[in-house]
Amino acid sequence: GYINQQQYDEAVAEELVFRNTSGESHTDGSEEYYSYFEDQVIRDVVGDLCEKTGYEYDIVYKMVMTGGYSIYSTYNPDVQAAVDAVYENLSNVPNTASSQQLQSAIVVCDNKTGDVIAMAGGVGEKEGSLTWNRATQSYLSPGSTIKPVSVYAPALELGLMYALVPMALFLSYRVLDIADLTTDGAFVLGAAVSVSLAAAGHPVLAVPAAMAAGACAGFVTAFLQTKLGVPPILAGIVTNTGLYTVNLMAMGWKSNVSLLKQETVFSLFRATGLGGDWYETVLAAGITLLMGALLVSFLGTRLGLSIRATGDNRDMVRASSINPTFTVTVGLCISNSLTALSGAVVGQAQKSADINGGTGIVVIGLACLIIGETVVGRGSMLRGALAVIAGSVLYRFVYALVLRSPIPIDCLKLVTAIVVALAIAAPSLKQWWGFQCRRRAAAGKGGA
Repeated sequence: GYINQQQYDEAVAEELVFRNTSGESHTDGSEEYYSYFEDQVIRDVVGDLCEKTGYEYDIVYKMVMTGGYSIYSTYNPDVQAAVDAVYENLSNVPNTASSQQLQSAIVVCDNKTGDVIAMAGGVGEKEGSLTWNRATQSYLSPGSTIKPVSVYAPALELGLMYALVPMALFLSYRVLDIADLTTDGAFVLGAAVSVSLAAAGHPVLAVPAAMAAGACAGFVTAFLQTKLGVPPILAGIVTNTGLYTVNLMAMGWKSNVSLLKQETVFSLFRATGLGGDWYETVLAAGITLLMGALLVSFLGTRLGLSIRATGDNRDMVRASSINPTFTVTVGLCISNSLTALSGAVVGQAQKSADINGGTGIVVIGLACLIIGETVVGRGSMLRGALAVIAGSVLYRFVYALVLRSPIPIDCLKLVTAIVVALAIAAPSLKQWWGFQCRRRAAAGKGGA
């Protein structure tokens, strides 16, 4: 337990090196300040220790600065040096007509891990330690240059993932002329099966399994309608009610399931290198476009034409020796499998499934369907498939802009309801506006 004489002599002879850790001036007049990244690490560590120990800020700050602690962070010196080279050079900042200095801030994250690896809280040379950090302490909304990343990109990604829901409603509501209310439960069922299987180590198998589960839900709804004579709306409500318990069973009798450090179809696709930083959007677009193409192709087959005919005139189909029970069952199975596929994709993208995650999905899906038909128009099956994708993306854009607005979060549900109501009423509003324009034009000619 004791050191020997040689170790003692070496320790006594070792030169002491003092390091300035306060950010104050050195004895030679030079100054060395913490970077914005180091500032934030200190603030975070001190804040966490204050919360954990209950000590005052000043006491904990002295403990951190003088207690000999080793703090490990995700700091990348090479990336930080590149950021500093740009932000410390004022020639990179545009000049203004006034004397006010334009400011900017940046946070650089590792796309694979999500770790923050570099940061700059302002432009120009840093003039002290623990100074104002615009990247973490400024609460003003960012300018328009960040919107393509913070608003439009997630809206496009979510729009493509959720587009499968209005695509399913296009089949059940527009083609089959059935108001299927199984959608909410089928969406959660797809997410529950997908996330549970992904958690068990089968992320790829989870996708077709979710679709199969959704098809089963559609079969139950069709059975209630065609065999037991339950009205379509009530059949959907009954199935949706029963799916609540089924979804809990799929999630191991838990209200939510999460994927922590588990592989998903998105992480596997990212490993291929396809799509670069947009891999999630590329994969979501690929799945949605593939399903849309398959649906359009299927509706052009003999069975697909029979399903379309069933929606137009069920009595005529029955008179043509086509079994409408079979066509309705096939249509609802496909419709709910598409809804479950949307839930499976969203669940793995968000790495979680919640028992209440499908609330209101059917209304939002109908809004997307009507928005798309208003913009793209109605006609062929191909146009219908393109309309639902466009409508879903447009709805997500509007929803993202609402989230970015200064509207209080407590009013978000009301604003969402208003947006959905306006979207569903869009065709009627468009028709009313056209009538008013024609009326004014006629009044103007009559007055002349």
